[in-house]
Amino acid sequence: MLADAASFIGSAALIGSARRAEPPAEPDAAPRSVRAELTAGAAFLVRQPLVAAVVSTVATNNLSRHVAMGVAVLYLVDTGGLDPAGIGLAFALGNSGFVVGALLARRISRRLGMGRTMQFGVALFGPSMLLFALAPPELAGVTFGLMLFTHGLGIALHNVNQVTVRQVLTPDRLRARVTGVIRILGFGAIPVGTVLGGVIGELVGIRWSLIVSGIGLLGGSLPYLVVRVGRLGSVDDLALPETSAAG
Repeated sequence: MLADAASFIGSAALIGSARRAEPPAEPDAAPRSVRAELTAGAAFLVRQPLVAAVVSTVATNNLSRHVAMGVAVLYLVDTGGLDPAGIGLAFALGNSGFVVGALLARRISRRLGMGRTMQFGVALFGPSMLLFALAPPELAGVTFGLMLFTHGLGIALHNVNQVTVRQVLTPDRLRARVTGVIRILGFGAIPVGTVLGGVIGELVGIRWSLIVSGIGLLGGSLPYLVVRVGRLGSVDDLALPETSAAG
């Protein structure tokens, strides 16, 4: 915990050392309330189905994933019999998937296209979670680490592309408002999923929390199927009729 705290201090020092000047932002002519700003961001999502699909996918996956992550350590200890060192090793090896995904994201996106890479990234979540949920107890540690690695890989591949899609399609004046809505829905789903996982685990068992999580993660791919995001090859394929209309 002390090392974790020290890493944040180091991060703050590195950010503070940046000396690049940014151009001053022009203030809104008529400042509005937080509710009005969020309403403007939500209204844009209604007009832009591709960005709306991104938000739906992120919220669904965050909620579903944390149904499992809220109880995963309990499962590893009570069912898998792992000690603290084993759990720490599983987290360390598993979370290396973020690094691998970040290194491969550009190469995979060029080969598959942005849309298919986004679909591929989120499609990794459900099967790997169900593998962890249904594996024999003696394989809990191994499958947990594999699940974390697969999720880290998928999150990195997805985020590199979905953030680009959002930034390209969202007008400059609405970008902060749309991001605010996305943060509320995406990060707001995390505590809901954590509580839900605990309730399911208490009522019917922790393994069922993992199974429900895996099923929910399978559903996280549906918004992209609806908007046929796989047709998106590169940034050049992003049509912007909704963007101009939103201005």
